[in-house]
Amino acid sequence: MAAAGWRTLALQDAFAQDPATAYLALLHALVLGCFYSFSKESCLQVAASRVYFSNAPSNLRDCAPAEAIDARGAEWKERLPKSDGEVWDHLLGMGDEDRALLLAHCVSVAVNAQAEIVPKYDNGRVSAHGVARRLAHSDVLARAVGLDVYAAGWRPTEGGYFRSVTKPLIIADVTEARGENIAAMIDHLKKGDMAREAERLLAESDWIPACMRTPDIEGEGAAEGANDDGAAALPAFLADDREGGDDAAVIAAE
Repeated sequence: MAAAGWRTLALQDAFAQDPATAYLALLHALVLGCFYSFSKESCLQVAASRVYFSNAPSNLRDCAPAEAIDARGAEWKERLPKSDGEVWDHLLGMGDEDRALLLAHCVSVAVNAQAEIVPKYDNGRVSAHGVARRLAHSDVLARAVGLDVYAAGWRPTEGGYFRSVTKPLIIADVTEARGENIAAMIDHLKKGDMAREAERLLAESDWIPACMRTPDIEGEGAAEGANDDGAAALPAFLADDREGGDDAAVIAAE
């Protein structure tokens, strides 16, 4: 109906002039999507898609960041009303700090910093350019929040990292962390033994692999071959659909 279209435009215009209500409506829509599955209570066509992890290690949800996110989500779920129809009034009654923290939680579970293998033939879902831009923006967010994966609890373990990368990369990593002489001690070993020894050799080190690092603002430490527009170049292993290689390193490092 023409009248409904006119009213929608008038509401959009009024909405644009009321940032406080816009903020609350955005929070309302995100909370519904995060905590109330299939809710239809919002007229705002905004949603944060929760990120899921494919081909991830079975113990990924046991890591410290995952446990913190789950605990935070459980706490908010306990505080929010049981009915989605009561959420708007509940948000109105919340303090500004609680609203901001709730918004941050809802947005956080939609952050996707995963690299993924790009198929050789376009499937319309993911492209090399799209993945590269995603990773570049994840670096922007990581710098903004001061991400430190070592402080967050990540360690280069046999099962969580070394077993999933190639032998040459293990040697390169140990060389970078401990030096050529130490790396030479394990370069004759089979893959499984090499992975175990690499974990032992780096147990007291604060070293992290390149796929876990955040390039600084000037680009120092960025992946080699960065694009001229500042976006991180897509790792070579993502440009085809072959199995193995360093792609598992990125998945293991999630």
